[in-house]
Amino acid sequence: MSALSHFRQDPEKAIDRYDFMADAREGFRTTAIPNASRCEYGGPCTLKEGKTVNGVTRLLVSCGGTATDYFFPWVNRGVGEVRVPAGSANGTIVVTGGMNGCGLVVTKNGPHLVFYHDADNCYLGVLRAANGTTVCSVAPRDYMGPLNIGESLVGGGATGNAYLHQLLIIKSGGKWKVFSCGIIIGPGIDMPPLRSFRATITKYICSFD
Repeated sequence: MSALSHFRQDPEKAIDRYDFMADAREGFRTTAIPNASRCEYGGPCTLKEGKTVNGVTRLLVSCGGTATDYFFPWVNRGVGEVRVPAGSANGTIVVTGGMNGCGLVVTKNGPHLVFYHDADNCYLGVLRAANGTTVCSVAPRDYMGPLNIGESLVGGGATGNAYLHQLLIIKSGGKWKVFSCGIIIGPGIDMPPLRSFRATITKYICSFD
């Protein structure tokens, strides 16, 4: 069974064994939100398992295909968002760009959930208001932990390496569950994964209906 298939079927066991990093650079095009500066929509996507390097499996994000999963972007000094049917099937995955001080907010709006990637955890509510009732809010400390281990591992950036936290949200057992993988990446446009790390005791962050 592939790492991605294992994660869909049994996320708790799979996330203890695997680390994932989403890559939407070539396969997914976001859409600017009208009348909202630095805000972009994501949308339905297809996830394909790419290469595993240094224990990190790259998830290739693309438009088209089966499009049963969802992607919402990181936007520099802005907000990325996507609407997802609240009644999505178990195994549905929602992914975003890597986080490093950003916030995740999920609201319930009628039959949909709206997922927001809030850059620097400070632009949602300023550039764009959250739409609906908040059902999940993940602050940087929730996935970075109290010690910010990622920052220590890259020596403050002196090595040219960087760190990110890949949040993955999956529908499992009728609930949406949020997990995080800490990844060290090397310099360059390809963002080569060098290793994974665990910033908190468990990769499980929270769950919501």
